[in-house]
Amino acid sequence: MERFKTLIDTFGEVAPHYKNLLVYIVHIEGNKKTYPDVSIEACKSLLEALSKLITTDIKGYPENHYKNNDARKTVKEANSALSDVIDSYDNQLIEVFATFTHKLSEIRNQTGDISHGRLYPKEWSADPNLATLAIEMTEVICIHMLKGVMQGGFIKNEIRYEENEAFNQFLDDANPQIKLMYRDVLFSKALFDLDFYQYKEQLDEFLEMDNGNPI
Repeated sequence: MERFKTLIDTFGEVAPHYKNLLVYIVHIEGNKKTYPDVSIEACKSLLEALSKLITTDIKGYPENHYKNNDARKTVKEANSALSDVIDSYDNQLIEVFATFTHKLSEIRNQTGDISHGRLYPKEWSADPNLATLAIEMTEVICIHMLKGVMQGGFIKNEIRYEENEAFNQFLDDANPQIKLMYRDVLFSKALFDLDFYQYKEQLDEFLEMDNGNPI
C-alpha cells in the first residue's frame, strides 16, 4: 500500500490525525502471506476508520454517531458526504465501495482471527491471493476517498490566516517580505498561500511553545 502511505504522509502534514491510519497498514502488509485473514480484517477496519475520519471532518459528528453503523453504512455515509460537497466526486462508485466493504465484513465474520477469536484449526481460511486482491481494492478505494478530502480542502479551511495574528507576526519579524510580480508580500501570507503544509507545521510548533500558549 505504498501509494496510500505516501498520500497519508503528505496529507498528514495538514491533518496529523490521519497518520493514525498507518497502524492498519502495518497489519495489512505484515500478515498478507502468513495470516491472510488478519490482513483482510485490517482492510475492513481501515475502510471504516478512514470513513469515520472523513465524515467527522465534514459533518462534525461525535464518536457515538457511528455506534450502530455497520461497515457498509459507515463507508457509504463518508462517500455520500464527499459527494454532497464536491461536485466532481463520482456518485456511481458509492454503492460499489459500500458493497465491497460489506463483503470484507462477511469474510471477517466467517474467518477473522482477531475480532471474534477462533477455535483452531479453522474450518476455512482465506489464501494469500484473496488477501492480495482485498488489499489492492482497499488501497484504490482509500486513495479515491482521501484525494476527495484533499480536493475539498476541509482541513485547510479549519485554519484561517487572519485568526493567527501572533504567529503571522512571529514569522514576519523573522523573515523579510517576498517580492511577487513587483509587489511586496508578507512572508507569513506567502507561506500560507504557497506552502500551506509548511505553514501548518510551523504553526503547530509555535502553539506548542510555553505549554501550548503562543509566545
